[in-house]
Amino acid sequence: MNRVSVVATAVVAALFSSAPAAQTYPIRPIRLIVPFPASGTTDAIARAAAEQVGAQLGVQVVVDNRAGANGILGMEAAAKANPDGYTLMHTSPSFVINPSIYKKLPYDVVKDYEPITKIVQGTGYLLLVNPSSPVRTVKDLVALGRNKDQPVSYGSAGVGNTTHLAAALLGLEAGMNVLHVPYKGLSPSVTAVLGNEVQFMFAPPPVVVGHIQSGKLRTLGFSGPSRLPTLPDVPTIAEAGVRDFVVIGGWFGWFAPAKTPDAIVNRLHGAIDKGMQVQKVKDFARAGGFEPDVMSRTDFRRFVAAETKKYERMVKAAKIDPQ
Repeated sequence: MNRVSVVATAVVAALFSSAPAAQTYPIRPIRLIVPFPASGTTDAIARAAAEQVGAQLGVQVVVDNRAGANGILGMEAAAKANPDGYTLMHTSPSFVINPSIYKKLPYDVVKDYEPITKIVQGTGYLLLVNPSSPVRTVKDLVALGRNKDQPVSYGSAGVGNTTHLAAALLGLEAGMNVLHVPYKGLSPSVTAVLGNEVQFMFAPPPVVVGHIQSGKLRTLGFSGPSRLPTLPDVPTIAEAGVRDFVVIGGWFGWFAPAKTPDAIVNRLHGAIDKGMQVQKVKDFARAGGFEPDVMSRTDFRRFVAAETKKYERMVKAAKIDPQ
């Protein structure tokens, strides 16, 4: 048998060997790793999507929260899982930010994962303070932050998290003296503002809208390019005084371990696409400041590469030293 025949035989064998897996997949529950705590936006969107994707596949998609180290623990677990379609990952932009924040990671964002699709795109973050604060507007906060002798503290969901970068960029663009206080997740950082441990923070709307409506938090502005429909009286930060300041917010996407068979990844993509078209999922996402945005596998791969480069530039602009 010549070399060409050997190669052709190998290709055909590979195609046929993957066919049975695709035809029978899935036959048991799928584990969806969420590398953040069982609360907050990442978890809420993951559970809403998982329910509908499971319905499409005919099996349960079980959320497995693996929080710690700005998502690194869960991301490592997903990278090292068997590439059989029964372990997936739902994650945020932290996935593409971490390579710019940490000098060494226990995984490679390009080599160790198979991008499946983005499911939603954020529209912006709310800028928040405690209602006992004398700060009532964005201009008040900027004026307070321009005191060179006393920095204004802000909380975030962790070093390099998009809530960190949004606040750091506000500080840079508004000429403020700011002090970053990172927390292990979004909920602890919100609790810090509620308890007056820090003076301000950025947060996705679904996590804090209840606190705003109950009067436990005051919102100064919205970071998106237009006002949030659910809070129409809250101005954009650009409207409120920091010209051209726009941070559209995070996104959430699903990944499989590298070498997961194409047929299985395609099956997953189709189920996610159909699941995200369910009206109650769309409504849930939009109420929280997100838009459903299922991409093709090719487009999502390009998107991930572009986001990695974009956040590398943002981290440098914010003068965040790699750890």
